[in-house]
Amino acid sequence: MKKTSELALHPFFIASYPILFLLANNISQINPKDLFRPLVISLLFTLFFTLIFSIAAKDHRQGGLSASIIVGLFFTYGHIHRALGLENHAILLLAWVLLLAVGMLAKYRIKNINSVIKSLNIITFLLLLQPIFTILIFLSQSGIPQKIKPPSPFDGVDAVSQNNSDLPDIYYIIPDAYGRSDVVKELYDYDNSDFINFLEARGFYIAEKSHSNYIQTSLSLSSSMNLDYLENLEEADIQSSDREPLKELIHHSELRQFLEERGYQTIGFSTGYALTTISDADFFIPYHVELANDLENLILMTSATRAFGDKMQNLFLPFYCESQRGGIMNIFENLEKVPALPGPKFVFVHIMAPHPPFVFDAEGNTVKYGDCNGLDGTEFAGSREEYKTGYPQQMAYTSTLLEKTIENILENSATPPVIIIQGDHGSGMFLDFESLENTCLRERTSILNAYYLPTVEDDIFYETITPVNSFRIVLNEIFDLDLELLEDKIYFSPWEKLYQAEEVTDKIESSCE
Repeated sequence: MKKTSELALHPFFIASYPILFLLANNISQINPKDLFRPLVISLLFTLFFTLIFSIAAKDHRQGGLSASIIVGLFFTYGHIHRALGLENHAILLLAWVLLLAVGMLAKYRIKNINSVIKSLNIITFLLLLQPIFTILIFLSQSGIPQKIKPPSPFDGVDAVSQNNSDLPDIYYIIPDAYGRSDVVKELYDYDNSDFINFLEARGFYIAEKSHSNYIQTSLSLSSSMNLDYLENLEEADIQSSDREPLKELIHHSELRQFLEERGYQTIGFSTGYALTTISDADFFIPYHVELANDLENLILMTSATRAFGDKMQNLFLPFYCESQRGGIMNIFENLEKVPALPGPKFVFVHIMAPHPPFVFDAEGNTVKYGDCNGLDGTEFAGSREEYKTGYPQQMAYTSTLLEKTIENILENSATPPVIIIQGDHGSGMFLDFESLENTCLRERTSILNAYYLPTVEDDIFYETITPVNSFRIVLNEIFDLDLELLEDKIYFSPWEKLYQAEEVTDKIESSCE
Protein backbone atom coordinates (compact mmCIF):
# COMPACT_ATOMS: atom_id res chain seq x y z
CA MET A 1 0.00 0.00 0.00
CA LYS A 2 1.38 3.34 -1.06
CA LYS A 3 2.11 5.71 1.81
CA THR A 4 0.23 9.06 1.74
CA SER A 5 2.42 12.11 1.07
CA GLU A 6 2.58 14.67 3.86
CA LEU A 7 1.11 18.03 2.79
CA ALA A 8 3.78 20.78 2.83
CA LEU A 9 2.32 23.71 4.81
CA HIS A 10 5.60 24.94 6.21
CA PRO A 11 6.44 27.34 3.33
CA PHE A 12 3.31 29.35 4.10
CA PHE A 13 4.00 29.37 7.83
CA ILE A 14 7.56 30.55 7.12
CA ALA A 15 6.20 33.22 4.77
CA SER A 16 3.82 34.47 7.47
CA TYR A 17 6.10 34.39 10.51
CA PRO A 18 8.52 37.29 9.73
CA ILE A 19 5.63 39.64 8.94
CA LEU A 20 3.67 38.69 12.05
CA PHE A 21 6.87 38.91 14.10
CA LEU A 22 7.59 42.48 12.93
CA LEU A 23 4.03 43.57 13.61
CA ALA A 24 3.95 41.94 17.05
CA ASN A 25 7.22 43.61 18.07
CA ASN A 26 6.07 47.02 16.85
CA ILE A 27 2.37 46.68 17.59
CA SER A 28 2.07 49.94 19.53
CA GLN A 29 3.53 51.93 16.63
CA ILE A 30 2.08 50.16 13.58
CA ASN A 31 -1.57 49.91 12.65
CA PRO A 32 -2.59 46.21 12.63
CA LYS A 33 -4.46 46.94 9.40
CA ASP A 34 -1.03 47.25 7.73
CA LEU A 35 -0.69 43.47 8.00
CA PHE A 36 -3.09 42.41 5.25
CA ARG A 37 -1.28 43.52 2.10
CA PRO A 38 2.28 42.32 2.84
CA LEU A 39 0.96 39.02 4.21
CA VAL A 40 -1.10 38.34 1.09
CA ILE A 41 1.82 39.28 -1.19
CA SER A 42 4.20 37.03 0.78
CA LEU A 43 1.80 34.08 0.63
CA LEU A 44 1.17 34.53 -3.10
CA PHE A 45 4.88 34.59 -3.90
CA THR A 46 5.38 31.54 -1.72
CA LEU A 47 2.59 29.75 -3.55
CA PHE A 48 4.24 30.67 -6.86
CA PHE A 49 7.63 29.26 -5.82
CA THR A 50 6.01 26.15 -4.36
CA LEU A 51 4.13 25.42 -7.59
CA ILE A 52 7.11 26.11 -9.87
CA PHE A 53 9.52 23.90 -7.93
CA SER A 54 6.87 21.18 -7.37
CA ILE A 55 6.30 20.97 -11.10
CA ALA A 56 10.07 20.93 -11.78
CA ALA A 57 10.70 18.19 -9.20
CA LYS A 58 7.40 16.38 -9.87
CA ASP A 59 6.97 16.26 -6.11
CA HIS A 60 5.08 18.85 -4.05
CA ARG A 61 7.15 17.97 -0.99
CA GLN A 62 10.39 18.86 -2.75
CA GLY A 63 8.73 21.99 -4.13
CA GLY A 64 7.68 23.00 -0.60
CA LEU A 65 11.21 22.52 0.71
CA SER A 66 12.62 24.66 -2.09
CA ALA A 67 10.09 27.40 -1.36
CA SER A 68 10.86 27.32 2.38
CA ILE A 69 14.60 27.64 1.77
CA ILE A 70 14.12 30.62 -0.56
CA VAL A 71 11.56 32.39 1.62
CA GLY A 72 13.51 31.74 4.83
CA LEU A 73 16.75 33.12 3.40
CA PHE A 74 14.92 36.11 1.93
CA PHE A 75 13.35 37.21 5.21
CA THR A 76 16.38 36.60 7.46
CA TYR A 77 18.99 38.40 5.34
CA GLY A 78 18.36 41.95 6.56
CA HIS A 79 18.22 40.91 10.22
CA ILE A 80 21.59 39.14 9.96
CA HIS A 81 23.20 41.99 8.02
CA ARG A 82 22.09 44.49 10.63
CA ALA A 83 23.07 42.28 13.60
CA LEU A 84 26.58 41.80 12.21
CA GLY A 85 26.98 45.53 11.51
CA LEU A 86 28.50 44.89 8.10
CA GLU A 87 29.60 47.83 5.98
CA ASN A 88 28.68 46.19 2.67
CA HIS A 89 26.77 43.21 1.37
CA ALA A 90 29.34 41.26 -0.67
CA ILE A 91 30.37 38.69 1.96
CA LEU A 92 26.87 38.05 3.28
CA LEU A 93 25.39 37.78 -0.22
CA LEU A 94 28.01 35.19 -1.11
CA ALA A 95 27.23 33.29 2.09
CA TRP A 96 23.50 33.38 1.27
CA VAL A 97 24.08 32.08 -2.27
CA LEU A 98 26.15 29.21 -0.83
CA LEU A 99 23.44 28.45 1.74
CA LEU A 100 20.84 28.43 -1.02
CA ALA A 101 22.90 26.06 -3.15
CA VAL A 102 23.66 23.73 -0.22
CA GLY A 103 20.02 23.72 0.85
CA MET A 104 18.74 22.95 -2.63
CA LEU A 105 21.15 20.03 -2.99
CA ALA A 106 20.78 18.68 0.54
CA LYS A 107 17.01 18.36 0.36
CA TYR A 108 17.35 15.67 -2.31
CA ARG A 109 19.39 13.54 0.14
CA ILE A 110 16.55 13.36 2.66
CA LYS A 111 15.50 9.72 3.04
CA ASN A 112 12.31 10.04 5.05
CA ILE A 113 10.91 13.18 3.48
CA ASN A 114 7.42 12.69 4.95
CA SER A 115 8.84 12.77 8.48
CA VAL A 116 10.81 15.95 7.71
CA ILE A 117 7.77 17.66 6.19
CA LYS A 118 5.65 16.75 9.19
CA SER A 119 8.26 18.05 11.63
CA LEU A 120 8.66 21.30 9.70
CA ASN A 121 4.89 21.79 9.62
CA ILE A 122 4.67 21.43 13.39
CA ILE A 123 7.73 23.56 14.23
CA THR A 124 6.81 26.46 11.92
CA PHE A 125 3.19 26.40 13.10
CA LEU A 126 4.30 26.63 16.72
CA LEU A 127 6.55 29.56 15.81
CA LEU A 128 3.50 31.43 14.53
CA LEU A 129 1.67 31.16 17.83
CA GLN A 130 3.84 33.66 19.74
CA PRO A 131 3.38 36.70 17.44
CA ILE A 132 -0.28 35.81 16.85
CA PHE A 133 -0.85 35.64 20.61
CA THR A 134 0.90 39.01 21.12
CA ILE A 135 -1.20 40.68 18.43
CA LEU A 136 -4.46 39.22 19.75
CA ILE A 137 -3.66 40.35 23.30
CA PHE A 138 -3.01 43.86 22.00
CA LEU A 139 -6.25 43.92 20.01
CA SER A 140 -8.25 42.62 22.97
CA GLN A 141 -7.08 45.34 25.33
CA SER A 142 -8.94 48.65 25.42
CA GLY A 143 -8.09 51.78 27.32
CA ILE A 144 -5.11 52.40 29.55
CA PRO A 145 -4.47 49.84 32.27
CA GLN A 146 -5.33 51.38 35.66
CA LYS A 147 -2.03 50.31 37.17
CA ILE A 148 -0.02 52.69 34.98
CA LYS A 149 -2.39 55.64 34.99
CA PRO A 150 -0.65 58.51 36.83
CA PRO A 151 -2.37 60.39 39.64
CA SER A 152 -4.43 63.29 38.33
CA PRO A 153 -3.09 66.77 39.12
CA PHE A 154 -6.72 67.94 39.02
CA ASP A 155 -8.03 65.94 41.98
CA GLY A 156 -10.30 68.26 43.91
CA VAL A 157 -10.67 70.76 41.06
CA ASP A 158 -14.27 71.55 40.07
CA ALA A 159 -15.08 69.64 36.84
CA VAL A 160 -18.31 71.51 36.10
CA SER A 161 -18.35 73.24 32.73
CA GLN A 162 -18.25 77.03 32.92
CA ASN A 163 -19.11 79.90 30.62
CA ASN A 164 -16.47 79.42 27.93
CA SER A 165 -17.23 82.33 25.63
CA ASP A 166 -14.08 84.20 26.66
CA LEU A 167 -11.74 81.23 27.03
CA PRO A 168 -8.68 81.34 24.76
CA ASP A 169 -7.81 78.72 22.19
CA ILE A 170 -4.78 76.73 23.34
CA TYR A 171 -2.21 75.69 20.75
CA TYR A 172 0.34 73.09 21.81
CA ILE A 173 2.82 72.96 18.92
CA ILE A 174 5.64 70.42 19.14
CA PRO A 175 8.23 70.65 16.35
CA ASP A 176 9.96 67.33 16.92
CA ALA A 177 13.64 67.53 17.97
CA TYR A 178 13.69 71.35 17.84
CA GLY A 179 16.79 72.20 19.85
CA ARG A 180 17.75 75.22 21.90
CA SER A 181 19.38 78.03 19.93
CA ASP A 182 22.67 78.20 21.85
CA VAL A 183 23.25 74.45 21.53
CA VAL A 184 22.28 74.42 17.84
CA LYS A 185 24.79 77.24 17.24
CA GLU A 186 27.44 75.34 19.17
CA LEU A 187 27.00 71.98 17.39
CA TYR A 188 25.72 72.90 13.94
CA ASP A 189 27.11 76.43 13.51
CA TYR A 190 23.55 77.58 12.74
CA ASP A 191 22.27 80.94 13.97
CA ASN A 192 18.59 80.68 14.87
CA SER A 193 18.35 84.18 16.34
CA ASP A 194 16.04 85.50 13.58
CA PHE A 195 13.31 83.09 14.63
CA ILE A 196 13.84 83.75 18.34
CA ASN A 197 13.72 87.51 17.70
CA PHE A 198 10.49 87.01 15.72
CA LEU A 199 8.90 85.18 18.66
CA GLU A 200 10.00 87.77 21.18
CA ALA A 201 8.71 90.58 18.98
CA ARG A 202 5.28 88.90 18.96
CA GLY A 203 5.19 88.71 22.74
CA PHE A 204 6.51 85.21 23.38
CA TYR A 205 8.52 84.37 26.47
CA ILE A 206 11.58 82.24 25.57
CA ALA A 207 12.90 79.91 28.28
CA GLU A 208 16.55 80.29 27.35
CA LYS A 209 17.89 77.42 29.49
CA SER A 210 15.08 74.90 29.04
CA HIS A 211 15.48 71.15 28.79
CA SER A 212 13.12 68.29 28.01
CA ASN A 213 12.25 65.94 30.85
CA TYR A 214 12.88 62.86 28.65
CA ILE A 215 14.85 62.02 25.50
CA GLN A 216 12.04 60.20 23.65
CA THR A 217 8.89 61.71 22.14
CA SER A 218 6.49 59.20 23.68
CA LEU A 219 7.85 59.77 27.18
CA SER A 220 8.11 63.55 26.83
CA LEU A 221 4.55 64.07 25.63
CA SER A 222 3.08 61.54 28.06
CA SER A 223 4.65 63.58 30.84
CA SER A 224 3.86 67.11 29.62
CA MET A 225 0.22 66.32 28.74
CA ASN A 226 -0.38 64.65 32.10
CA LEU A 227 1.49 67.34 34.06
CA ASP A 228 3.56 64.79 35.92
CA TYR A 229 6.64 62.61 35.78
CA LEU A 230 6.40 59.04 34.64
CA GLU A 231 8.39 57.91 37.65
CA ASN A 232 4.96 57.77 39.32
CA LEU A 233 4.19 54.70 37.19
CA GLU A 234 5.73 52.50 39.85
CA GLU A 235 3.69 49.44 38.93
CA ALA A 236 4.58 49.52 35.23
CA ASP A 237 6.77 46.71 33.96
CA ILE A 238 10.16 48.41 33.80
CA GLN A 239 11.44 45.67 31.51
CA SER A 240 8.74 46.39 28.94
CA SER A 241 9.23 48.08 25.57
CA ASP A 242 5.47 48.42 25.02
CA ARG A 243 4.57 51.99 24.07
CA GLU A 244 0.82 51.39 23.97
CA PRO A 245 0.33 52.74 27.53
CA LEU A 246 2.14 55.92 26.47
CA LYS A 247 -0.07 56.22 23.41
CA GLU A 248 -3.09 56.14 25.69
CA LEU A 249 -1.54 58.74 27.98
CA ILE A 250 -1.09 61.05 25.00
CA HIS A 251 -4.41 60.40 23.26
CA HIS A 252 -6.52 60.59 26.43
CA SER A 253 -4.40 62.79 28.65
CA GLU A 254 -5.36 64.53 31.88
CA LEU A 255 -4.92 67.82 30.00
CA ARG A 256 -7.36 66.87 27.27
CA GLN A 257 -9.93 65.60 29.77
CA PHE A 258 -9.66 68.74 31.90
CA LEU A 259 -10.12 71.05 28.92
CA GLU A 260 -12.97 69.09 27.35
CA GLU A 261 -14.83 69.15 30.66
CA ARG A 262 -14.68 72.94 30.38
CA GLY A 263 -16.10 73.14 26.89
CA TYR A 264 -12.97 72.82 24.77
CA GLN A 265 -12.93 70.81 21.56
CA THR A 266 -9.76 68.91 20.71
CA ILE A 267 -8.23 69.27 17.27
CA GLY A 268 -5.74 66.64 16.07
CA PHE A 269 -3.71 65.97 12.95
CA SER A 270 -2.31 62.95 11.17
CA THR A 271 1.33 63.25 12.23
CA GLY A 272 2.95 60.22 10.62
CA TYR A 273 3.46 58.76 14.11
CA ALA A 274 0.71 56.61 15.60
CA LEU A 275 1.46 57.63 19.18
CA THR A 276 0.68 61.29 18.45
CA THR A 277 -2.09 60.91 15.86
CA ILE A 278 -5.16 61.63 18.00
CA SER A 279 -7.70 60.32 15.51
CA ASP A 280 -10.62 60.46 17.96
CA ALA A 281 -10.31 64.24 18.36
CA ASP A 282 -13.44 66.37 17.87
CA PHE A 283 -11.86 67.68 14.67
CA PHE A 284 -9.30 65.38 13.04
CA ILE A 285 -7.30 66.40 9.97
CA PRO A 286 -6.17 63.23 8.13
CA TYR A 287 -3.43 62.72 5.60
CA HIS A 288 -3.84 59.72 3.33
CA VAL A 289 -0.97 58.83 1.04
CA GLU A 290 0.59 55.43 0.89
CA LEU A 291 2.66 53.18 -1.35
CA ALA A 292 4.55 51.16 1.23
CA ASN A 293 2.99 51.24 4.70
CA ASP A 294 4.98 51.24 7.97
CA LEU A 295 5.07 47.45 8.23
CA GLU A 296 6.14 47.10 4.60
CA ASN A 297 8.97 49.58 5.18
CA LEU A 298 10.18 47.42 8.06
CA ILE A 299 10.06 44.35 5.82
CA LEU A 300 12.12 46.16 3.17
CA MET A 301 14.77 46.97 5.77
CA THR A 302 14.96 43.49 7.31
CA SER A 303 14.68 41.22 4.26
CA ALA A 304 16.98 40.57 1.32
CA THR A 305 15.77 43.81 -0.31
CA ARG A 306 18.21 45.48 2.09
CA ALA A 307 21.04 44.25 -0.14
CA PHE A 308 19.85 46.43 -3.00
CA GLY A 309 20.59 49.52 -0.92
CA ASP A 310 20.17 52.72 -2.90
CA LYS A 311 18.56 50.89 -5.81
CA MET A 312 15.75 49.76 -3.51
CA GLN A 313 15.53 53.22 -2.00
CA ASN A 314 15.03 54.60 -5.47
CA LEU A 315 11.88 52.48 -5.70
CA PHE A 316 10.36 52.93 -2.24
CA LEU A 317 12.07 55.32 0.15
CA PRO A 318 11.81 58.44 -2.04
CA PHE A 319 8.07 57.91 -1.92
CA TYR A 320 8.37 57.79 1.86
CA CYS A 321 10.35 61.05 1.64
CA GLU A 322 7.51 62.57 -0.36
CA SER A 323 5.03 61.26 2.18
CA GLN A 324 7.05 62.93 4.93
CA ARG A 325 7.09 66.25 3.09
CA GLY A 326 3.41 65.98 2.28
CA GLY A 327 2.47 65.13 5.85
CA ILE A 328 4.32 68.13 7.26
CA MET A 329 2.86 70.50 4.69
CA ASN A 330 -0.63 69.05 5.29
CA ILE A 331 -0.38 70.07 8.94
CA PHE A 332 0.77 73.63 8.23
CA GLU A 333 -1.74 74.17 5.43
CA ASN A 334 -4.64 73.05 7.61
CA LEU A 335 -3.43 75.00 10.63
CA GLU A 336 -4.28 78.13 8.63
CA LYS A 337 -7.96 77.13 8.82
CA VAL A 338 -8.06 76.32 12.54
CA PRO A 339 -8.59 79.85 13.96
CA ALA A 340 -11.91 80.05 12.07
CA LEU A 341 -13.27 76.91 13.76
CA PRO A 342 -15.66 77.46 16.67
CA GLY A 343 -13.94 77.70 20.02
CA PRO A 344 -12.64 77.30 22.54
CA LYS A 345 -10.20 74.77 21.05
CA PHE A 346 -7.28 72.70 22.27
CA VAL A 347 -5.07 72.28 19.20
CA PHE A 348 -2.48 69.51 19.47
CA VAL A 349 0.15 69.81 16.75
CA HIS A 350 3.06 67.36 16.63
CA ILE A 351 5.25 68.09 13.59
CA MET A 352 7.90 65.57 12.49
CA ALA A 353 10.50 68.28 11.83
CA PRO A 354 13.30 69.20 12.17
CA HIS A 355 13.57 65.52 13.21
CA PRO A 356 14.92 63.18 10.50
CA PRO A 357 14.31 62.33 7.73
CA PHE A 358 15.82 65.52 6.35
CA VAL A 359 13.64 66.29 3.35
CA PHE A 360 13.66 70.13 3.21
CA ASP A 361 16.47 72.58 2.67
CA ALA A 362 16.30 76.05 4.23
CA GLU A 363 14.04 77.32 1.42
CA GLY A 364 11.75 74.30 1.40
CA ASN A 365 13.28 72.64 -1.66
CA THR A 366 13.46 68.85 -1.90
CA VAL A 367 16.62 67.28 -0.47
CA LYS A 368 17.58 63.96 1.10
CA TYR A 369 20.34 63.49 3.66
CA GLY A 370 20.52 59.87 4.74
CA ASP A 371 17.55 57.73 3.83
CA CYS A 372 13.94 58.33 4.80
CA ASN A 373 13.31 55.71 7.49
CA GLY A 374 12.65 58.48 10.00
CA LEU A 375 15.04 57.12 12.64
CA ASP A 376 17.31 59.26 14.80
CA GLY A 377 20.52 59.00 16.80
CA THR A 378 22.51 55.79 16.27
CA GLU A 379 19.62 54.50 14.11
CA PHE A 380 19.93 57.40 11.64
CA ALA A 381 20.63 55.84 8.24
CA GLY A 382 23.29 58.25 7.13
CA SER A 383 26.63 59.74 8.14
CA ARG A 384 27.22 62.27 10.90
CA GLU A 385 28.10 64.81 8.23
CA GLU A 386 24.73 64.25 6.56
CA TYR A 387 23.03 64.81 9.91
CA LYS A 388 25.06 67.94 10.57
CA THR A 389 24.11 69.31 7.15
CA GLY A 390 20.47 68.25 7.05
CA TYR A 391 19.34 69.17 10.55
CA PRO A 392 19.95 72.95 10.49
CA GLN A 393 18.50 73.26 6.99
CA GLN A 394 15.29 71.53 8.02
CA MET A 395 15.20 73.61 11.21
CA ALA A 396 15.43 76.79 9.12
CA TYR A 397 12.47 75.85 6.94
CA THR A 398 10.45 74.60 9.93
CA SER A 399 11.02 78.00 11.53
CA THR A 400 9.79 79.75 8.38
CA LEU A 401 6.60 77.68 8.39
CA LEU A 402 6.11 78.32 12.10
CA GLU A 403 6.44 82.07 11.61
CA LYS A 404 3.67 82.08 9.00
CA THR A 405 1.49 79.91 11.22
CA ILE A 406 1.93 82.11 14.27
CA GLU A 407 1.16 85.26 12.30
CA ASN A 408 -2.00 83.64 10.99
CA ILE A 409 -3.13 82.44 14.43
CA LEU A 410 -2.56 85.82 16.07
CA GLU A 411 -4.24 87.73 13.26
CA ASN A 412 -7.34 85.52 12.91
CA SER A 413 -8.15 84.44 16.47
CA ALA A 414 -11.33 86.05 17.85
CA THR A 415 -9.92 85.83 21.39
CA PRO A 416 -6.16 86.18 21.96
CA PRO A 417 -4.90 82.58 22.06
CA VAL A 418 -2.42 80.73 24.22
CA ILE A 419 0.46 79.25 22.19
CA ILE A 420 3.17 76.92 23.42
CA ILE A 421 5.94 76.01 20.96
CA GLN A 422 8.10 73.33 22.52
CA GLY A 423 10.61 70.74 21.39
CA ASP A 424 9.91 67.28 22.78
CA HIS A 425 13.69 66.81 22.88
CA GLY A 426 16.71 68.17 21.03
CA SER A 427 18.56 66.84 18.00
CA GLY A 428 20.25 63.44 17.92
CA MET A 429 23.62 63.70 16.20
CA PHE A 430 25.33 62.53 19.41
CA LEU A 431 22.55 60.25 20.66
CA ASP A 432 22.97 56.56 21.46
CA PHE A 433 19.55 55.22 22.39
CA GLU A 434 21.03 52.33 24.36
CA SER A 435 23.97 54.05 26.04
CA LEU A 436 23.90 56.99 28.43
CA GLU A 437 27.69 57.16 28.34
CA ASN A 438 27.75 57.54 24.55
CA THR A 439 25.00 60.19 24.46
CA CYS A 440 25.48 63.94 24.63
CA LEU A 441 22.69 64.94 27.00
CA ARG A 442 23.33 68.63 26.41
CA GLU A 443 22.30 68.20 22.77
CA ARG A 444 19.43 65.77 23.27
CA THR A 445 17.70 67.53 26.18
CA SER A 446 18.16 71.22 25.28
CA ILE A 447 14.93 72.45 23.64
CA LEU A 448 13.11 75.43 22.23
CA ASN A 449 10.46 76.36 24.81
CA ALA A 450 8.35 79.43 23.97
CA TYR A 451 5.10 80.71 25.55
CA TYR A 452 2.50 83.21 24.41
CA LEU A 453 -0.01 84.24 27.08
CA PRO A 454 -1.14 87.69 26.01
CA THR A 455 -2.82 88.79 29.25
CA VAL A 456 -0.17 87.44 31.60
CA GLU A 457 3.14 88.88 32.75
CA ASP A 458 6.32 87.09 31.70
CA ASP A 459 7.48 86.67 35.29
CA ILE A 460 5.24 83.64 35.77
CA PHE A 461 7.76 81.73 33.66
CA TYR A 462 11.46 81.11 34.33
CA GLU A 463 14.40 80.33 32.06
CA THR A 464 14.93 76.72 33.20
CA ILE A 465 11.28 75.60 33.03
CA THR A 466 10.75 72.08 31.69
CA PRO A 467 7.63 70.75 29.89
CA VAL A 468 6.25 68.98 32.96
CA ASN A 469 5.45 72.42 34.44
CA SER A 470 4.23 74.11 31.25
CA PHE A 471 0.53 73.42 31.64
CA ARG A 472 0.65 73.74 35.42
CA ILE A 473 1.51 77.40 34.90
CA VAL A 474 -0.78 77.95 31.91
CA LEU A 475 -3.84 76.37 33.53
CA ASN A 476 -3.20 78.17 36.80
CA GLU A 477 -3.42 81.46 34.92
CA ILE A 478 -6.38 80.66 32.65
CA PHE A 479 -8.56 78.89 35.21
CA ASP A 480 -7.27 80.46 38.43
CA LEU A 481 -6.02 77.12 39.76
CA ASP A 482 -3.33 76.51 42.32
CA LEU A 483 -1.39 73.60 40.84
CA GLU A 484 1.97 73.24 42.53
CA LEU A 485 5.08 73.42 40.35
CA LEU A 486 7.26 70.32 40.33
CA GLU A 487 11.01 70.18 40.59
CA ASP A 488 12.47 70.30 37.05
CA LYS A 489 14.16 66.94 36.45
CA ILE A 490 15.59 65.21 33.37
CA TYR A 491 15.70 61.47 32.67
CA PHE A 492 17.48 59.15 30.23
CA SER A 493 15.71 55.97 29.07
CA PRO A 494 17.03 53.31 26.65
CA TRP A 495 14.87 52.77 23.58
CA GLU A 496 14.11 49.12 24.29
CA LYS A 497 13.69 49.60 28.06
CA LEU A 498 12.03 52.99 28.04
CA TYR A 499 10.54 52.61 31.54
CA GLN A 500 14.02 52.20 33.06
CA ALA A 501 14.47 55.95 33.48
CA GLU A 502 17.65 57.23 35.12
CA GLU A 503 17.71 60.79 36.41
CA VAL A 504 20.50 62.77 34.74
CA THR A 505 19.63 66.31 35.85
CA ASP A 506 23.18 66.90 37.09
CA LYS A 507 24.75 65.65 33.82
CA ILE A 508 22.94 67.68 31.15
CA GLU A 509 25.46 70.46 30.64
CA SER A 510 28.50 68.31 29.85
CA SER A 511 30.14 69.18 26.55
CA CYS A 512 29.47 67.08 23.45
CA GLU A 513 33.13 67.07 22.45
